[in-house]
Amino acid sequence: MTAGLLALAVASVVAWVPFPFYVQAALFVVLIVIIFVGLKRWESSSRNPLTSEWGSIDKLSMSEAGSAKASVVSDFSSEDPGAQLRVIWQGQSWAAKCSTTPCQLCRGVEVEVVGRDGTSLIVRDVCN
Repeated sequence: MTAGLLALAVASVVAWVPFPFYVQAALFVVLIVIIFVGLKRWESSSRNPLTSEWGSIDKLSMSEAGSAKASVVSDFSSEDPGAQLRVIWQGQSWAAKCSTTPCQLCRGVEVEVVGRDGTSLIVRDVCN
């Protein structure tokens, strides 16, 4: 899509000032390189670990990861260590697993995010 928009931009410039083909091609390549480099810089800055804890949660120690708090969405009670619940973490709803068994949590209870397993968070009750 970017290349198409750039081709349209180059075509409109050429409509006003007729350039030879090699100048058009060079202008097109230069614009693509500029946009590509700009997008790469923007992408690298958006993956900053200070912006989101998701990528860095595995690298944290248990005590540091425990500072990440989540809130339980609905009542949950299970003896099964693999049972999933839903929590709100960083403003989004996530699947989560309790790190301890048995696990009984009421809606709105604050839990600590202690790690992750794939796309599920591993949480423990703040009281435990």
